[in-house]
Amino acid sequence: MSSLAEVSPEGLTEPERVAVVAVLESLKGAAAAAQARLTAAAVVDREALGEDSRSVRADLALARRCSPTVADQHVGVAKALVGELPLTMAALERGEISERRATIVVRETACLSREHRGEVDRRLAPVIGSLGDKALGAAARRAGA
Repeated sequence: MSSLAEVSPEGLTEPERVAVVAVLESLKGAAAAAQARLTAAAVVDREALGEDSRSVRADLALARRCSPTVADQHVGVAKALVGELPLTMAALERGEISERRATIVVRETACLSREHRGEVDRRLAPVIGSLGDKALGAAARRAGA
C-alpha cells in the first residue's frame, strides 16, 4: 500500500498516466477476486462450524467498511462467482473486468438455475472484457433468456 501511495503523475507523460490507471484498474479487479474467494471461504467455514452466517457477514461488513446490507450483497456475489460463474471469476482475477461488472453478471443471472447460469457464463466469456456495463447487462439477460 505504501508503494501505491507513492504513485505520482510527476515525470510521466499523459499516455503513461493513462496506462498506469489501466494497470491499477486491473489490480482492483484482481483484488476483488481475491476478496470474493476469501469471503466465500469464510462463509463456508462458519457454516461448517454450525454458526449462523450472519456473524461472518457482520465481520465482513467491518472488514470492507460497509453496511451489513452491502456486506450481504458482497457475500452473495462472492458465492455466485466462486461456485457458479467460474469464467466471470477468471476474468475478474485477470483484471479484465471490474467488481461492478462481475456483480452485473451475478445480478442478471440470479433467477437462473445453476446449469443455466453456467451456460450464460460460457456465452459471455469471449466478450465479457469488451462490453460496457449496460451492454454486459443486456448480453447477460439475452443469454439467460
